[in-house]
Amino acid sequence: MTLLLNQLDPIQCDKSSLENTKEERAGQIITDAFNLGVPHVFLPSDILMENELMLKLLCAELFSRNDSLELPETFDEDEKRNFIRIINGKLKQDQEVDDLLPLNPENDSLFSSMKNGLILK
Repeated sequence: MTLLLNQLDPIQCDKSSLENTKEERAGQIITDAFNLGVPHVFLPSDILMENELMLKLLCAELFSRNDSLELPETFDEDEKRNFIRIINGKLKQDQEVDDLLPLNPENDSLFSSMKNGLILK
């Protein structure tokens, strides 16, 4: 992650923390991400404990704030159905979002739920 941050902004995110302990590196990653505009909702423990969902969200936040990356304006319907199928499978066991599932690939329930922050924990 340190190398990714350095690639995105070598001036604000140097590689010096590669020589630090895991805990110090995780803290520096969070600080660097915040300096690049990512909200302060991530913790070093998310990195240390390899919290997959939070790490994916952190990467998504980083890439969505990088001006040099182009994000697709629309999604192919097959991609959308596949994505929703995967999410339904992963969240099937989560009682906190049970009332939102199954997400319907034929409408924008996924995107409206994500926009409102209902799926994000």
